[in-house]
Amino acid sequence: MGELATARSERRKHSRRPGNGLVAEIRGRRYEVLDISFGGMRLIGKFTVAGGLVDAEVRPANGGVPIDGPKAELRGRVERVDGDLTAVRFNNVTDALAKLIAQREAELKH
Repeated sequence: MGELATARSERRKHSRRPGNGLVAEIRGRRYEVLDISFGGMRLIGKFTVAGGLVDAEVRPANGGVPIDGPKAELRGRVERVDGDLTAVRFNNVTDALAKLIAQREAELKH
């Protein structure tokens, strides 16, 4: 098991940041963002199968309810579904998404 985790982390191009306070709205439902990077995100919730395309809007939230703040629309592909976790790989990183991720990183440093 440790070898698999090591292999996955060696393949990772972008470090993950905790998604504390972010939600993703997909098909009219909100999902808590567990972690996010410039390559993708993991969500708490299962909404499709691996390989499915996803259009989402990611934004800050308080108690799972979106609040005013920067938001980013994105398109991605579901890489895997593992129990109640869904991993999404971004097709591209928009300026708005890059800004949102950079802001999360800055907040975590303070």
